[in-house]
Amino acid sequence: MAKKKTTTAKKPTTAKKTRASAKKPTTARKPTVKKTTAKTRSAKTPTMKTVSAKQLQALGTPAIANNATNLSDERNVTLIPPALATEILQQINIMHAEWDYLISNNLTLLQRRRQTGPGNSNYGFVDKVSDLAMVNPEYTQYISIADLKQETFEFFKERGIESNRIDKKCRKDTPEQVLENLNLLENGSLKRAALMLFYHNPEKFATGAYIKIGFFRTDYDLRYQDDVHGNLFEQIERTMELLLTKYTKAIISYRGLSRIETYEYPEDALREAILNAVSHKEYPGGAPIQIKVYDDKIMIWNEGRLPEDWTITKLLQNHSSRPNNPDIANAFFRSGYVESWGRGISKIKEQCVAAGLPAPTFINEGSDFWVIFRKDIYNKDELSKLNLNERQIDALLFFKEKGEITSSEYAEKYEISDRTARRDLSELVEKNLLKNEGDTNLSKYIFA
Repeated sequence: MAKKKTTTAKKPTTAKKTRASAKKPTTARKPTVKKTTAKTRSAKTPTMKTVSAKQLQALGTPAIANNATNLSDERNVTLIPPALATEILQQINIMHAEWDYLISNNLTLLQRRRQTGPGNSNYGFVDKVSDLAMVNPEYTQYISIADLKQETFEFFKERGIESNRIDKKCRKDTPEQVLENLNLLENGSLKRAALMLFYHNPEKFATGAYIKIGFFRTDYDLRYQDDVHGNLFEQIERTMELLLTKYTKAIISYRGLSRIETYEYPEDALREAILNAVSHKEYPGGAPIQIKVYDDKIMIWNEGRLPEDWTITKLLQNHSSRPNNPDIANAFFRSGYVESWGRGISKIKEQCVAAGLPAPTFINEGSDFWVIFRKDIYNKDELSKLNLNERQIDALLFFKEKGEITSSEYAEKYEISDRTARRDLSELVEKNLLKNEGDTNLSKYIFA
């Protein structure tokens, strides 16, 4: 159990937005491509046109694909200036709902959608082009520093100063200075990480960039849920608030006149797990971070793979810090949220054990990464590690809600002798799973 820390996060207010105009491209020779009308296209065959690397180079366009660039092939992508993108698409007659624009640093990435039709966007990044920001086709203007949330910059600076990660003199830094210090500007343009951290709606740039929380009675019985939106700082603060006030309970006690709230799970361990999920999430996947809360456990999922040649065993040992999103992780470090020494997993384990809880379980299968917190050790996974027989495990799970077992109840339920029942229960006492009260057949064995 962990004591509550009072954290007050400033509520965001709406800031006035301004847009920076896109630069007008220089005149360039247009590729000669035969124009096709909508009437001549087959309804069954999607429009697929090829623009050669030579044609693109004639436009002064850098290409990151090898040889010719086939716009109908998702594996081949080409970077071109935004205004020229529209020009080219109009000429080869593929200005349709099946195409997206990905804009960043005055460049546009053309990518074919995996699905077509209104509302069926299935966005995804291509080939780990991590600097690209994702936008809807109609979203044609760039995001400027003035569009970012001033309140979040203030929140970041105050946390950083409080944790001694930022000098007090930086309290007067402008948003641009903060971004420069965090290396979130590149050639004067905002990196994608800057938009995720400080823009009010990062989902414009990465589908699924939010957190889902749900309370489950069983795996198939969802009772209620919340979706947490906003920039990443806001998501973390709001998620912690919901977990501690709505999804879990606090035990109230008093020390003199002081009120003490003890949470079911260590607050710092939960926060560290959420920060890890945000820092290591593979945003191209498009799925939100998911937190499933049960009566006896919390499961936190994010899409993300371990570094190559890493295993869960290595993750649980001393290791270097290698986040999937280093710019985001660096901002979290400078704000005092996390350390930069790869100790996050160790801290989560230590805090749970110190609170009298089992160490969390970490699972990585393909791109699925889970952290599972358990309220106590009275669950099948934990009990199976303690060299107990099937009767003992079943009894602990069956009588858990009641909170006690008598030797006569145990003998009757499993149709065994009183002597065998007492021996089984005595072993549970020796393993500190039960406490014995009395010496007769009616003696009680209380859950520890």
